[in-house]
Amino acid sequence: MRFIDAAITQASDPIFGLTEEFRSDTSTSKVNLGAGVYQSDDGNIFEEEVVRYVANKLTTEESSKNYLSIGGSPGYCTLSAKVLFGSHSPVIKNNCLASIQTPGGTGALRIAAELLFKNSSTNKEVYVSNPTWPNHQKIFGKEFGAGFSISNYPYYNFADHSIEFESLLSTISSAKKHSIILLHLSCHNPTGLDLNKTQWTELAECLKTKQLIPVVDCAYQGFADRTEDDRLGLDVLIEKDVNFLAAQSFSKTFTLYGERAGALHVVCSSEEDAKKIKTNLLAIARPIYSNPPLHGGKVVETILSSDELASRWDKELNAIRERINYVRAKFCDLLQTKRPDFPLEHIRKGKGMFSLTGLDLDKINLLKSKYHVYMTNDGRICLAALNSKNLEYVVDSISSVLAD
Repeated sequence: MRFIDAAITQASDPIFGLTEEFRSDTSTSKVNLGAGVYQSDDGNIFEEEVVRYVANKLTTEESSKNYLSIGGSPGYCTLSAKVLFGSHSPVIKNNCLASIQTPGGTGALRIAAELLFKNSSTNKEVYVSNPTWPNHQKIFGKEFGAGFSISNYPYYNFADHSIEFESLLSTISSAKKHSIILLHLSCHNPTGLDLNKTQWTELAECLKTKQLIPVVDCAYQGFADRTEDDRLGLDVLIEKDVNFLAAQSFSKTFTLYGERAGALHVVCSSEEDAKKIKTNLLAIARPIYSNPPLHGGKVVETILSSDELASRWDKELNAIRERINYVRAKFCDLLQTKRPDFPLEHIRKGKGMFSLTGLDLDKINLLKSKYHVYMTNDGRICLAALNSKNLEYVVDSISSVLAD
């Protein structure tokens, strides 16, 4: 058929493709540091106990599998906004939020991209950090996404492993009016290095002055610090009276990866504007996925509706963060002992699941072919995939390729 003849073979996804390659590896010593999932010390994908408890309870008690509305559960949207912004946030008190439940953070980003593209009559350009999560370009770009042109703003200095904030600010300052600026709230993926309050303040002032439109990817709230501390960037944007879009994911924070629980929140200037934007969000979502998945969102809503369950969730999330911090420090300590000249300070001070190792592609490929240690081609590793059984092996393997 003509459309089949016209189609070309597409490259596999850099993360999911790596996982497929890992699965086909028959080595008993293989380690996958590419996938962004939290694993417990036994090497299995971890599920929070409170999530398992509520999920099982809902499975036995649910009386219907009926569709959710296009925008999802109103209770879910309200509770997810309170987690993200804080229950006392002025955007909640003043009803300035347009919120919908989405299929994960990717669904939220895609609806945000479609909303912005359809309502941008002149400038259709999105700036993403260099580096960033690879799917950002696909979601917003021309080939498979909403249709925007993609530009980069400097973020990470690959030579000294620091944030290039002055270059970042200079690039964003020169962006055309109404350009879209895609930001990471916390636990920047893939670097693990986040902006501080002073930098967020300078950035917010620039966004406001230049009339730029921020989209904030909020996938790891609670992984850098406590949930209330990780909303720092949003608090600053609100304080500086910047309208923005926030794509929220519960995949990592509730260990609900395959359940696709997310939300999109649009911070508007008034309740009237929020109502108008909400109609647009619903109109966009309907022909894409019609309505969001039921079960994962219901788990989140049930937990956040109960003080006791929410407290249990918060404690488990804190424990996850603390263990990642421990593994991060242990990894750096062990590798520093073997390779004292190898730069590790950026990994040591990083936050969240990921960091960039600084390894080049030849060493990354050697790690995979000789030692069966898998990481993405940019050298990103998931610290949450390390445990007491594989940590020393991974460190020894990296040390060996550094010697080659």
